[in-house]
Amino acid sequence: VYEQLARKYGSVFCIPAILGYSRLVLFDPKVIQHFYSHEMFLHQQTTLTKQFIENLVGNGVLRAEGDSHKRQRKALTPAFSDAAIRRLTYIFFDSAYKVGACSRDLHPP
Repeated sequence: VYEQLARKYGSVFCIPAILGYSRLVLFDPKVIQHFYSHEMFLHQQTTLTKQFIENLVGNGVLRAEGDSHKRQRKALTPAFSDAAIRRLTYIFFDSAYKVGACSRDLHPP
């Protein structure tokens, strides 16, 4: 649905939400990166969103805002560097191979 809306309206658009609100949708990875790296203190989650995220994944980095988010992001940054991801690439490939092999076993041609 979002892909269709992005083709029609571009990579940044608003959609209607509950109670007469609207939601800004950012569909371009570069725009999302810029927004979250430069505007993190302007973005505040609604109470309902905070509660939903906390119930879903706990009170961690996804739920954090402001200075707490900045501290947590700074602590996690080394784990997501290019070098760190490169060291884990073999795990991704190995897991993908196993899933493919399992899928072939369950659904032979």
